[in-house]
Amino acid sequence: MGYGTQDDGRVGSPGADPVASPIPTSPPAGASDGPDGEATPARGRGGFGGHLHEFYERNFGLFLVFSAQTFGSVMNTAAKLLTAKDSPNQFHALHIIFVRMFATSILGTLYMWYHKVPDFPLGPRNMFGLLVMRGTAGFCGLFGLYYSLSYLEISDATAISFLVPTWTAILCYVWLKEPYRIQEAFSGLISLAGVLLIARPAFLFGSPSAAAPDDGNVTMAVFTVDGSQDGSPVVGSPSSPQRTLAVICSILGTFAAATAYGTIRVIGKRVHSLISVNYFAVMSTLVSGVIILVHPDLHFILPKGALQWVLLLIIGVSGFLLQFLLTEGLQREKGGRATNVTYFQMVLALIIERIIWGTTPPVLSLVGSVLIICAAIWLSLQKAKPSKERTTAVDEETRPRIHDTTRRKRPANPLSTTGTRARFIWRKDEEGRTRIRDTMASEIAAGLRRAAKEMHGIVVSAGLMDKTVKVRLGGQRWEQRVHKWFKVPRYKLVHDPANSLRQGDVVAITPSWRESQHVRHVVKHIIAPYGPAIEDRPPIPTLEERAAE
Repeated sequence: MGYGTQDDGRVGSPGADPVASPIPTSPPAGASDGPDGEATPARGRGGFGGHLHEFYERNFGLFLVFSAQTFGSVMNTAAKLLTAKDSPNQFHALHIIFVRMFATSILGTLYMWYHKVPDFPLGPRNMFGLLVMRGTAGFCGLFGLYYSLSYLEISDATAISFLVPTWTAILCYVWLKEPYRIQEAFSGLISLAGVLLIARPAFLFGSPSAAAPDDGNVTMAVFTVDGSQDGSPVVGSPSSPQRTLAVICSILGTFAAATAYGTIRVIGKRVHSLISVNYFAVMSTLVSGVIILVHPDLHFILPKGALQWVLLLIIGVSGFLLQFLLTEGLQREKGGRATNVTYFQMVLALIIERIIWGTTPPVLSLVGSVLIICAAIWLSLQKAKPSKERTTAVDEETRPRIHDTTRRKRPANPLSTTGTRARFIWRKDEEGRTRIRDTMASEIAAGLRRAAKEMHGIVVSAGLMDKTVKVRLGGQRWEQRVHKWFKVPRYKLVHDPANSLRQGDVVAITPSWRESQHVRHVVKHIIAPYGPAIEDRPPIPTLEERAAE
């Protein structure tokens, strides 16, 4: 399960990632966005094509999560081949983690630099705390996993690690107020039962037989068995206190991983997914690199032969795609649905082991795989109940956030994705005047702060006989919908005594006192908390200044 980012730092864990909160009426991001990033409601379609389109929109996030799990299985297979004892140059699990996260960091950084991703590389200033929280929680989940693997059997550690989906769904329900239906809980129980049949932990099934396969989690064995460069075990039989402490650390690690997934959902689309991925990847790279340098039995090694180079390349690229697709999928899907799809990696691991190593899964593993597949398919066919409050598509930002004590739907960001009107919260100030305020404070956009004092527009026609020009308000992209929120006309006739303005000129228009007051309220309390920071542009000359020139 991808810890911290959507990818597990472990070299072959069932990379799962939950955390998404669906807004039933909202189509998947990117699936139906207009040219300006404005979400458009899905058009009504009939027949088979309409049902197919509806199924695609409803499950696009699940498809991204499933694709991520596929790349995770490919990565785990390459890791198992590299860490095999008969390998010409045996790699340790920390080497795999370092290579995987280092490649993810490099690819993510280059992609964001080339495409000029907004707020590269550290993300928005007001999101820094959440991003650090996400990376820290992910690292804690990773640490809990590997510590438990030092003293627990692989099957036990695997079974405990799949507590993450349950923690995630509960955390999203409590923290993000996401709906948690009985169907999702029942599907999760079925999937967890399937995982237990595949893992067959000793505390439920007794001591595993020697012929039993390693529960499908091909990578975790690398960490527990190959504790040193010569492949000797890390520890002997653990004592009862050691085992108890390992179980506690593993459970705490699953809660930390679920916290990371919940943080991903809180961040939503306010931060580019690759920025979020880089926080976890860079942290894992630094920590694994330091451990390799400090640990007396570990050191950096180079691959021998073309095959090992290719396997390392597969690990790096697959790890990057795993985290990227998982992040995108989690931002589009609700925690319960996305989490259950991650169980598919257990099934994929069984299939790959059969194809490459010829291992035949026992009957219990096959039954568990069938349960997982049936639960995931049944979950994907469930239709979310439409919202009674609205029927149009809304933005991610309309969900209640952590500090939203009123539990009202949040107004959409008018400058980014949708023009959905906000739910105003009217309060009386000390002087008895009605004011608009909101419960979520954030950094105000610099450009919008200036818009509270003057409205900008672009001349659409000039040279009229009465020396006036027709100005369309909101000539710049970030102002295109400002007139809707400022309650001012789209066009204005402006006096131009010097007859100096021409079509296409950008001018500044001082609004009336009434308009100015309304603008200030809207900017400060409605737009500012959700609009990203905008750098100040050069001041635009007023009509009087232009005439004087």
